[in-house]
Formats: sequence, structure tokens, C-alpha cells
Amino acid sequence: MLLKKESTAFWLLIFSLFIVFIIRDLFKDGLFMDGMIYVTVGKNVAEGQGSFWHPHFTAFFMSNYHEQPPLLFSIEAVFFKLLGYSLYTERIYSLLLAIITCLLIIKTWQLLHKNTAIEKYNYLPVLLFLSVPVVVWSYVNLVSEITMAVFSLSAFHFMLLSYTSSSAKQYLHLAVAAFFLIAAGLCKGVQGIFPICFPFFYWLFFKKISFAKMAAHGLYMLFIITGFLSLICLNDNVLSSFELYFNNRIVNTFKLDEAATTANRFSLIITLVSELAPVMVIGLALRLIAKEKYQISKTFMLLLTLGLAGSLPLMVTLEQRGFYIFTSIPFFVLAFASVFASSLAVISEKLITKSNFINKANSVLLMLLLGCIGFSAYDLNANPIKRDKDILHDVYITGPIVKDAKVIAITTEMHQTWVLYAYYKRYFNVSLNPYSKNHSYLLIEKTEAPDSLVTAGFSKVNLPTMKYDLYRQNK
Repeated sequence: MLLKKESTAFWLLIFSLFIVFIIRDLFKDGLFMDGMIYVTVGKNVAEGQGSFWHPHFTAFFMSNYHEQPPLLFSIEAVFFKLLGYSLYTERIYSLLLAIITCLLIIKTWQLLHKNTAIEKYNYLPVLLFLSVPVVVWSYVNLVSEITMAVFSLSAFHFMLLSYTSSSAKQYLHLAVAAFFLIAAGLCKGVQGIFPICFPFFYWLFFKKISFAKMAAHGLYMLFIITGFLSLICLNDNVLSSFELYFNNRIVNTFKLDEAATTANRFSLIITLVSELAPVMVIGLALRLIAKEKYQISKTFMLLLTLGLAGSLPLMVTLEQRGFYIFTSIPFFVLAFASVFASSLAVISEKLITKSNFINKANSVLLMLLLGCIGFSAYDLNANPIKRDKDILHDVYITGPIVKDAKVIAITTEMHQTWVLYAYYKRYFNVSLNPYSKNHSYLLIEKTEAPDSLVTAGFSKVNLPTMKYDLYRQNK
């Protein structure tokens, strides 16, 4: 009973963190540019604009959207068809992914530590997962990695099942894992299939299977992946989609200087260490309280190397962003939790004799949870927009006026504000055209000189905008 009360305390803490750090900001308006573009493309697919293999963004910019593989957009399209087109649809999708990922972490932990003393501490890796800043940021901003991570982690889970199941089911589980890897790759790209390294690392650290069997398992999954992709590429429509993605995204990532986000290829390591810093702090705190030395296990090495396999290869390009490592984070937290759990077990044993302390802690944490719910509700009502407030203010004011026109002309200087394209298209189905002013409406920044930018025959629409001015062509 006391162990259940102890786990209750941790789950109350986890729910509090989840609400105040993820849900509070998730349901606010405004998204990071990448996430907003993905949501917009998904909505377009739901409305029949574009197709599965050839998604559509806007009429004049990325009309054929091939910056990412297409699966994510069609999954989001299903949610739009089921839940409608309010801004909460994509946020419910992100919330569901967060819950699924946490459940996968729990189930994977239980599989990794089945019939061991630390199996019951399944809340520890979840707590560590939510302590990583990029995890919170990624769910709040709906980047594609949060979808890819579900498939990659699911693939790893089924690989684990294959090594704990009967030989008759082993290859069935590996086949399921292979199809999850295909789904991961179709969400973001080849970086999603890194769990295919699992048989090698399992053989390397555990020596429970022969080299020949390890190779057979890896080649079996690789055969399914390459066979499936080769089969669907017999369709010219599918093949052209992959070719456009390869040229638009893969080639340009290496070719174009503007794609680079860093001058140092190893900056990703610094990012990884900084993101995992809270995990290390929690581990250090547990060690100091338990007064116990940590021991490195084979399970830790297996999970650590899988995490590294999912993150370090990203250094091959100079386009490096913190959220790119998101998919590898569940493996890192599972790895470090497998080490920290021994200290948690020591602390738990000490708390068993202190039932009053546990009861009081649960009461305090319950009040914390209620406080987090209240604070989050207040903050969501008081600050309903988390980013791009000026832009969204103007989009919502001008959108109802221009939505029937379907197109707004903008200046070439505004072309790089890609999120502006996404907001107009997502909320009002309006495309922006930076190449021609031959449209009924023209949008310019307030800092730009109207005399030099507004073609003769345009008149300003008097609106209480904050960042942009809208002009209407005289009839």
C-alpha cells in the first residue's frame, strides 16, 4: 500500500508538470513556423487541396510541398476530418501524441525490466522525459519529430518483444517493427529508422544471440523496408514524390549555405548535453539522497547507444536544430532511468517506514496539481497567444476581409516571413503572392514606404492593425 502511495506522489508531480509546461502553452494560439506549415499542409490535404504523395501548401509558394515525406500530413488530415478545423484540432493531436509516447515509454520500461526490482518505477523515465526542455517545446509547437518518435519507439518496442517471445512470433514482431520504421521514415526521413541498429547493439552488449542471428534479424527488417519502398516506387506518382523530396530537401540541405544553422558540426553535441542537463540534475539529486554509487548496466549501454544512433548522425549536415534530436530523447531517458532507479529504490525503502510523510507529500502534491490546473486555466485565458502576437492580430483582422479574394499581394521583402503564409492559409484559406501586385489586396509592413510600394489605384483600408497595412485596389 505504501509503495502505491509513493508512486501516487510521483504521478501527481508528473501530471502537474505535464499541465503547466505542456498543456498550458499547447492550447494557446501561435506556432513555430515549421509546425504551423505542417498543420496547414495537413488541413489542405483534408480539404482535398493536394494529395497524399503531392501535398499542397499555398498557391504561389511551395504549391507542391516536398520539404518532408507525406505521411504526417495525411495523419493530421484525418484529425481535421474527425474533429473539424478549429485551432484546437492540431493541439489535441499533439496532446494525444504526448500521451501515447509516455505510455510507450512505460510499456518499454516494463519490458526492459520485467521481473526485476526496478520494474515498478515506470514513472521515473516519464518524469525524466518531461524534464527535457526540447520535449516540452516540441509538443507545444507540433514539429514533425513528435509523430516520428511514436513510430520509432513503437518499432523498438516490437523489437524487444521479438527477443522475449517464442521463435514462432519473433519474425512477426520484427516485421511489425519494420513497418513502424517505414512509417517513421515517411514522416520525417531516413533519420527515423535508427532503431534498426537494435539487433547489432543487443548482440554487442548481451551476447544472447549469435552473430548470424543478429545479422539475419537486421537484414530481415531491412529487406521488408527496402522491398516495400521499392514496390510502391513502381508507381510513377510515388517515385516523383520521393524524387522531389530528395532534391528539395536532402540535396539542398548539403548544397545551400542558407540551410546551415551552425558553423560547427559538433554543436549538436553541446545541444544534446544541455537538453539532458535536467536529467543529470535529477540523477545527481537521487544519488546524493540515496548515498549510493551508480553502476553501468548492459541495458544502459544498449539504450545509450541507440540514443546516440538517433542523434549523432545528424551532425552530417550543418543544418542542426535542437528539436531534431527529439526522437532520440526517449532512449536517453530510458537509459539514465535504468541507472537512477537503484537510488530511487533505496529512497523508497526508507520511505516505507514513514507513512505519515508520504500521506502529507501526496496531500501537498495534490494541492500542487490543483494549483497548476488553476494557474494554467488563468494563464490560457489571460494570454491566449504564445507567439507571433502582432502577426496573428493582423491576420485575424484582415482575414475576414480578404478571404473571398483568396489571394493577397505582398512585398518581396515579406517573402521570408513564411509563418505569415501559413497563418493566412490555415485560418482563412488565403494565399500570399510576393511576385505580383495584380490582385485585389496588397499587404505591406507599416515600416515600408507606401508611396514607393503601393501601385497607383490602391487605397488603404483603415484597420487597427499592429504590424501590417492592408490596401484595396480601387474599382
